Parts: sequence; structure tokens; C-alpha cells
Amino acid sequence: MNTKQIAQKPVRASATNRRRGAESVGPVKMASGQLVLLVISILFLFPIAWMVSASFTPSEEIFSSGLRFFPANPTLENYQTAFTSLPLLRNLGNSVIIAGVYTVGALFLCSLAAFAFAKFNFPGRNVLFTILLGTMMVPALMTLLPSFIIMSNLQWVNTYQSVIVPGLANAFGIFFMRQYMIGIPDELIDAARVDGAGSFRIFWRIMLPLCRPALAVLAIMQVISQWNQFLWPLIMLRDNSMYTIVLAVAALPSSNFNTPWGVVMVGGTVAVLPLIITFLIMQRGIIAGIMAGGLKG
Repeated sequence: MNTKQIAQKPVRASATNRRRGAESVGPVKMASGQLVLLVISILFLFPIAWMVSASFTPSEEIFSSGLRFFPANPTLENYQTAFTSLPLLRNLGNSVIIAGVYTVGALFLCSLAAFAFAKFNFPGRNVLFTILLGTMMVPALMTLLPSFIIMSNLQWVNTYQSVIVPGLANAFGIFFMRQYMIGIPDELIDAARVDGAGSFRIFWRIMLPLCRPALAVLAIMQVISQWNQFLWPLIMLRDNSMYTIVLAVAALPSSNFNTPWGVVMVGGTVAVLPLIITFLIMQRGIIAGIMAGGLKG
């Protein structure tokens, strides 16, 4: 039996289990579940939709006319003000670069470490993994000062790498990928070794393709986490041109409590839309990863 035949077994079993699970759920129960999900989706999407609508509303009308979904006098003035007075496109590009590079690096390093913890037997493996999990209980605020001192000694302050490098091989990502890799049959690795494949080739050509659902889920988690980072980029990034979109929105000018809420809504819209687009692109892989994890559990 070759490697391809071994890999097809869990896939076929998962498809069979999904069909059996769908047949066991009655139409009434399924309809009620979908209704609940629809209501929850509306509750979550309404603030985002209102924010997008408010970005086309004059600032003086946002709160003066009550909670109105559609603006009475729609205008593009907020967008003109935001993109002419603020480097929002540059800030958006900074966020894309930081979140994109961080996610790719985190997926590679976390998967590589998870492969070692899941499929290799070496002295102290369980002890090291326990220590790794223990670091998840350390508050992030406790590591701010040591991390800042390290970045300062490396002269990385106000650079992309100061925001990207720390946390690349994070404990949660390693734990998440290890738990998924444990469910992959060891016979795949044994068959690949018989064919003469080395450890890295097994990782790159066999493990990573089989872990695509888990990688999709971890990718969207890492993108959202890094995109929404505020405190650490605020400490490390000094120039407005280096700000991420989240920092740029938070730093919008205000005087005498006269905040330009229309411009703020534009910044919020620009910051949220890339995440929504990313989720829509990767939703099939995310759902597949959640289904696979549920079936294994």
C-alpha cells in the first residue's frame, strides 16, 4: 500500500461520517438551528453595517438624528477628508505587510515545531511541551518590558520586524497544529521513509498538504490577531507613516471633544473590510478544518 492510498482512508471516513451525521438530523431541528444562526449573524453584522452606513453620513448627523441605518443626506466628504488628510492607504499597506508576513512565518514555524512534537520521540519531549503550554498562562503585559529591551538592543524600534518577529513561534499555534498532526497516521511517515524521504521532505510534501484545513483555521486566527494588535505596535512604531490601520484610526485628531466621527467610521470601515474579505476567501478551508477537528474529537 503506497502513501497516497493510506492518506485517502481518513478522508473517505470523514466524508462518510458527515453524510451519516446530516441524515441523522431532522428537518425541524436543522431549520431551527439555521434560524438561530441567522439571528446571531444579524446581531453581529448589524454594528458593522451601521458603521459602513455612518461613514457616508455627515458627522453632525450621526448622533443628532438617532439610530438611523440609512443616511438622510449621504456624502463622500468623510472619505475625501480621511484619504486626503491621513495616510490611510499607507497605514493599510503596513497592516497588510505585517499581518501577511507574520501569518506566513507563524504557520511555517508553528507547523514545523508541531511536527517535531507530534511525530518524533526525543528525550524530554513531554517536559518541553508542558513548559510550552505553561507559557500560555503568562500575561502578555509581563513580557512587554523584556521584549522592548531586546528590540531596542537590536535597533529594531520603528521597523516592521519589531512587530513581526516576536511571537512568530507562538505556543497556541504549536499546540493547535500538534493536536491536528497527532491524528495523521504514522504509516504515512513510515512509508515515506521507506521511499527514502528525509524528515523535512516528509514535513513539506506530506504533512503540510494533509494539514491544509488546520492551516486555514490557524491562518485566519493569526491574521485577525495580528491585524487587531494595538499595544505592542503602539510601543514599537513611532512614525505616523509606520502606523498600522488600527493605530491610525485610534490616532485620528480630535480637539475640545469634537471628534470627527464620520472620518472615524471611514477608518473603521477600511480596517474591517480586509478581514471580512479574507474570511470570505478562506471560509471553505476554515469550515473544513472545524469539521475535521469536530469529527476527530
